[in-house]
Amino acid sequence: VYKRQVIACSACLWYFKEEGKSGSKLDLEIVKSAWRGLRYHIGTVAFASFVLSFIWTIRWIVSIIGWVLDKAEATENGLLVFLSKCCKCLFDCFFRFIRFMVNGAYSQCAIQGTNFLESGRQNVLLFVRNTGVFSIASIIVSGFLALGQAVITLATVVIGFTIISNSEIYVGKLHSRIAPTICFAVVGYFISTIFMNVYSSANDAILNCLAVEMDTWKIPRKRPELLEVIKDLK
Repeated sequence: VYKRQVIACSACLWYFKEEGKSGSKLDLEIVKSAWRGLRYHIGTVAFASFVLSFIWTIRWIVSIIGWVLDKAEATENGLLVFLSKCCKCLFDCFFRFIRFMVNGAYSQCAIQGTNFLESGRQNVLLFVRNTGVFSIASIIVSGFLALGQAVITLATVVIGFTIISNSEIYVGKLHSRIAPTICFAVVGYFISTIFMNVYSSANDAILNCLAVEMDTWKIPRKRPELLEVIKDLK
């Protein structure tokens, strides 16, 4: 959770940096964000962790109950199984909503300096006012996330396979290349997941900054071309 707070604050600092600043080595947004998180927003991080843990625990309990009912589906009342699946679906949706609110609250907290609950409320209102922008951007970003994971995983597999196929250390000593290749794929998938999670957190923060900018100033600024395309969708 603290990681997401730091990433969101860093993205907001970058987005609202004064025009003309080159972003030298002295502008350590990540260091500034880490210090701000510890100094001013440690309560926000702690409360967000509690909320997510509480919701995740309830979701886990409901999943276990649903699993038990599925196992007993042949002997138990079918209505109970149906209700358990409905509850699981509702809790999944609620968990995603809470996670969205928490991620957006980090950005609002970094931009406005408000507490967690107020930041979450502002994020929900911001989403309601800019539903189209958030929806289109989410579709685009989902494509980038899937493409990024696929490229990183595939590159890891290709590099690993090339090494074990051509290196003198492994040639003639491996009975099969299938098992190492599978290991490369698993490692590449985990690495890509970690990397793209950072990208996703930064994207959420930048998207919140874009929505705040359009709501507050309504003045075009120099931004990457993709952000300008999204801004035109409003």
